[in-house]
Amino acid sequence: ICGSHVAINATNETQIIESPNYGASYPLAVTCQWVIDSADRNDRLTFKVTNMNLEDSPRCQKDSLVFQDAGGRSPPVTQQAGGPIVLSSESHNYNNYLWRTNLLRQTATHCGTTIPHEFLSMGSTAKITFTSDATVASSGFRLEYKLASCSRTYDQAHDRILSPSWPSRIERNTDCIFKIQVEAGKLISVFFRYMSIATSTDCGTSYLEVRDGSDASSPLLAKLCGRSIPNTIYSSGSALWFKLQNADRWSSGYDFSYTSSDTRGCGGELFGTRGAVTSQDYPGAHNQTSDCYWTIRVPQGQRVMLKFASFMVGPEEGGCTENYVELVDGVVNPNVRRLIPRFCGHSIPAVHTSSSDVVTIHYVTSTSNTGMGWRALFQIQAGEPLSGSTPAGGLIPTL
Repeated sequence: ICGSHVAINATNETQIIESPNYGASYPLAVTCQWVIDSADRNDRLTFKVTNMNLEDSPRCQKDSLVFQDAGGRSPPVTQQAGGPIVLSSESHNYNNYLWRTNLLRQTATHCGTTIPHEFLSMGSTAKITFTSDATVASSGFRLEYKLASCSRTYDQAHDRILSPSWPSRIERNTDCIFKIQVEAGKLISVFFRYMSIATSTDCGTSYLEVRDGSDASSPLLAKLCGRSIPNTIYSSGSALWFKLQNADRWSSGYDFSYTSSDTRGCGGELFGTRGAVTSQDYPGAHNQTSDCYWTIRVPQGQRVMLKFASFMVGPEEGGCTENYVELVDGVVNPNVRRLIPRFCGHSIPAVHTSSSDVVTIHYVTSTSNTGMGWRALFQIQAGEPLSGSTPAGGLIPTL
């Protein structure tokens, strides 16, 4: 089936979408659209591609699978005959739609055979578009979707975690438990980009609780509330347990990413339209020998914009020989020789815009390292003219 003429209602049960003739060859020169919706304005949707085989091309200019947020709390209806978008006559719904469309809407474009990262909608409506050109046909895609529950297990090596109803506020009397569970033997690092939970004495009524293990009996690492950005949280094993409780007051929510690595806080991979990352032990000095790589990826067809919010590496004066940061466009390849910018000292480097959808941070330290290290923010380049994804999770730009 090529698309749907009416919105499909998402539920807590997993449902399936497949490309036409999935498993054989999809038809040439077609465009199929599916709109997935939920009646609850505070719901979000999750999409996971399980099989992917589309014609590959630079920036997916030939065949493509596109995920897109499709409006605000009152989703628009697109008239298939080509007429204008029909919106609710209520002014607050219209303004909410414009706000989400202009500032928060995500678009993620994929092709080839690599399984895309999970797509989590901003809002309760999302649109999926499959396009094929008139040349090569492959076996297509298969994906699963359902309502995105706050209570779940994140089992990928890296991910981005947003509060329920993000970017809207967390509803009163919200209570949920979620976990991060990575490969055995790996360690987890959690980097907060945004944090705002209603303040109370000892974070007693509204909080985000983090425990070092897989259940409520694991050692307490943090009980968070207020608006301060928490320090990076590290696990001692392959699991972290979280409890969100929001009692009788509104909270804006949280936005954090996590990665996993063999050594505590040393490297890993991050993916998303926005995020944050820090050096190990930030904001404390890391005066140990280390050689770490963080690979930051954004959706295909986009470029990474990276800004250091703070930077103190090695002594303030001297050469960048024992303690330094390198920024590498793409994945580090020891067999390829090229000029790589290197930074050290206490001066914050300029904003770096990559030439592709990948940038790698290479951080080398020795026992003579001083300073608190670094914290970096990243997002896709605002106003990027290429086909691909658009920033999500805040005003543009907010680096």
